[in-house]
Amino acid sequence: MNYNLIAQVILFCSSIGLGQMIFRKMSILSGLPETTEIKKDEELFIRLQKEIKEKNPLKGIQYEDLLRGALKKVRILFLKTDNKIFGWTQKLKENSQKKKIREDGNYWDRIKKNTDKY
Repeated sequence: MNYNLIAQVILFCSSIGLGQMIFRKMSILSGLPETTEIKKDEELFIRLQKEIKEKNPLKGIQYEDLLRGALKKVRILFLKTDNKIFGWTQKLKENSQKKKIREDGNYWDRIKKNTDKY
């Protein structure tokens, strides 16, 4: 099979379909009235500010409760971190004690070997 021919046919058909959709949208857009009024960003900002004040989404929320919840989460985070660090220090302490015991055992063995030579 000639794959280049198939690809060209698919490209041609899709281009025709895309052109048809653009033509339909252009006819719909040409029927819409033109708007000359452009709202400024400041007007939009003032309007949004008024809507927020009217609706007041934080009306029934107690700020102390929000603060208490946030502080609880921060406290839990610190406690988890402290616990993790404590576990790491325990492991380091155990490893250093094991290493010290190994070195102490080897120390006396080395002394015995050295005295046996004489």
